[in-house]
Amino acid sequence: MAAPTPTPIPTVIPFALIAPRWEEYKDEIISKNVDGWYGWVSKIKKKSVQTEISIDLDAPDVFFSDTEIVLVVSDSAAKGLAVDDSVRFSGIVSKADKGTLAGVSLWLDNARVERAVAPRPTA
Repeated sequence: MAAPTPTPIPTVIPFALIAPRWEEYKDEIISKNVDGWYGWVSKIKKKSVQTEISIDLDAPDVFFSDTEIVLVVSDSAAKGLAVDDSVRFSGIVSKADKGTLAGVSLWLDNARVERAVAPRPTA
């Protein structure tokens, strides 16, 4: 019997670690694939025929997130999603920006998102 495949847990990189070389780091992640990451919906903004979804990688109870993912999907793909839902998502990093306080935000193109139980890291 095959061993179960472990569930991937996203790595959150505190902005303080990359701040000294942000411009260099930013260029390294543009066009990279995000595949099967997990997080919690923090905001949903309806546009005309699309929906912008913001996802925090930390947890829904963390006030300032180190990493936020922003993606735009069709209204049908976003149907049923609500703030604090745990989700699994994929896409291609099209933009990276540092936040005003401490975090990093990544925007995804060709994004897909679905409800899924987000694993919580254990320490």
